[in-house]
Amino acid sequence: MRSDVERKFLVQADQYQFPYHYLPDLDHTGAVSTYKNLSWGLDYITYMHFISHLIKNSLKPQSLLDVGCGDGRLLHMLQNDVPKLVGVDLVKQAVLFAKAFNPSARIYLCDVSQVPGQFDLAALVEVMEHIPDDAYPEFINKVANRLNSNGKLLVSVPTTNLPLNKKHYRHYELSLLQEQLSSAFQIEKYWYLTKNGRFYNLLRWLLQPTVAVIQPSSWRRIVWQLHQKYSYMASADNGRHLVALARLH
Repeated sequence: MRSDVERKFLVQADQYQFPYHYLPDLDHTGAVSTYKNLSWGLDYITYMHFISHLIKNSLKPQSLLDVGCGDGRLLHMLQNDVPKLVGVDLVKQAVLFAKAFNPSARIYLCDVSQVPGQFDLAALVEVMEHIPDDAYPEFINKVANRLNSNGKLLVSVPTTNLPLNKKHYRHYELSLLQEQLSSAFQIEKYWYLTKNGRFYNLLRWLLQPTVAVIQPSSWRRIVWQLHQKYSYMASADNGRHLVALARLH
């Protein structure tokens, strides 16, 4: 039987799934903040939710390589569903976060060509827009070389329905995505996510703390349900993100 000291220690240790001590802060005016206002959160969780569910419930790979894994959020969402999880990124700080949040995954700080092994599925989640034009097709060929003969590639990119972000080289239409994948892949299926428009903007606004200081879970659940019904899936003319599943040539 565990002692009271051990139980208290385990409670605290379990809470370190997220570094929550970094959330409370004082701004430059001396005002206290107990949260981080992420205006892009609904958009982000939409494509991450779609991609993770597609992997878990349809693709069901035995191994996955998350290229440009960042802080490892996708790996974290799949930790109980994919036996072999590997991430790679070029940013040291991102890799440190990914390792901290995903102790059971292998995370590499290197070029994708240096990652050992072959994989059933590779993921490029909001990565391709960060790659310079002159790095194609070499970058895509490197990813293809990390796949098994029947391996697949799952990609998400921002569409041209969004203004070009200053840290991006480009946003995408389906034709451009296929062109940049064409050295190694053929798109099999694709989806547009997050329907741009007034209703989506309203839902995003309803999640802001300026609307309600206290937002009960029932409130946030209703917002998500409305989003799933009316603005989760989209089309080429209004989707904020394009997700594509591709096979090797």
